[in-house]
Amino acid sequence: MSLPIVGVVLVNYNGMKFLPKCVETILANDHSEIKLVIVDNCSTDGSREWLQKQSSNIEVILLSTNTGITGGNNAGIRRSLELGCDEVFILNNDTELLPGTIRLLVAARETNRILIPRIYFFDHPTVLNNNFGSFDYLRGRSNHMFYGQPDSTASNQAQLGTMSSTCALMVPRIVFEQIGLMDENYFIYYDDTDFVARAVKAGYLVKYVPDSILFHKESLSSGGNRMGPLPLFYLTRNRLYFMRKHQPNRIMHAVFSLYFRFTQTVHLVQFVLKQDRDSILAIKMGIRCFRDGQMGYVEPEHYRISVQ
Repeated sequence: MSLPIVGVVLVNYNGMKFLPKCVETILANDHSEIKLVIVDNCSTDGSREWLQKQSSNIEVILLSTNTGITGGNNAGIRRSLELGCDEVFILNNDTELLPGTIRLLVAARETNRILIPRIYFFDHPTVLNNNFGSFDYLRGRSNHMFYGQPDSTASNQAQLGTMSSTCALMVPRIVFEQIGLMDENYFIYYDDTDFVARAVKAGYLVKYVPDSILFHKESLSSGGNRMGPLPLFYLTRNRLYFMRKHQPNRIMHAVFSLYFRFTQTVHLVQFVLKQDRDSILAIKMGIRCFRDGQMGYVEPEHYRISVQ
């Protein structure tokens, strides 16, 4: 039997710091049927020029504007499907793979499953970085099984879940044929939550494959740092959009709305006490843009005061 063809999709935006090493580890994988598709979102840090010099075994798509993670992923997914790929491995460009990462994912394929590897923090390689688990439709937040924890009996075993990020997500071709591509209304944030939620509604589950391992260069300490206006804006707006789209029960949605208003009020009071005008504006504009139906990319001048 012929091996399944895996299309690896990387979206790059000013990621020259990470991109070469990520590409090197992908090409060093021992699964022989890999088609690497890299989509550049109009980078200005030299990574675009670097991509243009790469060998013919990499498909490079140079976009003329920044289409966000959603537009970039969609461009890469479309090209992977055109190339006849059986699986599409959506991957962050700040990851590093082991030689067997892709082969072991392929070996774990099952009907009606989307696959994720075991992900470690690059700078803390004994701590798990998997955003994997379930979604709380009352609070509008994901519940993570392993994130920020050391390995355990549970993390050493294959698990099934209903939610995952697309930091490293292998998706069968048929899923895109059934549910479509990423919703570009998000631009960034909650786009992966939306995609997995739609796949779960279509009868799929996320399978965590502990034998397949990679490392993510997200800082373990980043959760404690002040979140800037850009993520605050998109997370606020897109969370509201996601919940309107995926919580049809009016009573349950009303419960979420009350929870959302309470928690956002608490956050706004904290930002007022800190005199953090940028964060206040980002939250308020996120809510306003959702109500006005202003989705997709929004110019930063609309939701931030100072340059971050």
